[in-house]
Amino acid sequence: IDVGTAAGQVSAATAGGAIHVGQAAGVRCETAAGPIVLGSIAGPIRAISSAGNIRALLGKQVLTGDSDIQTWHGDVVVVLPEDLAVTIRALVDNPVGKAIHSDFPLAIQRELEGVGRPLETGEAKLMGGGPLLRLRTLGGRIVIQNASNVSAPGDSRPRTNEPSTEEQ
Repeated sequence: IDVGTAAGQVSAATAGGAIHVGQAAGVRCETAAGPIVLGSIAGPIRAISSAGNIRALLGKQVLTGDSDIQTWHGDVVVVLPEDLAVTIRALVDNPVGKAIHSDFPLAIQRELEGVGRPLETGEAKLMGGGPLLRLRTLGGRIVIQNASNVSAPGDSRPRTNEPSTEEQ
């Protein structure tokens, strides 16, 4: 599924394959197997992949609601403008090594879940906090990048191949 630019919210679902959204006022997308690549998104995001990486570039506007980005087998990469007011809550279930990497200061903790699996969590309030941005993966990595440190922050088609612990 490939959507270039949408004036409103995009809803997309597929049982297998990639979802690409260039620009939108918000997204709700789900794939059973495949990457999700979100360009400049200015509103709430709900992106879920059962098996695939997710990469999202949040727009410079104020987020208008909470967002949820999660994959069960893959990495989550989020690119944020440095002046975006947002509260980040990142969770890696069963992490391997250091699983959360961020250009922004996060309070990172590692603990054991009740069933004995390790958890790595990271939390921060950027610019005093704002809508909640929940990030989650099982066994993958979460990377939170400052848009000013990314080579082409205005690119509406972020690359799906960085960083990754699995081949696409």
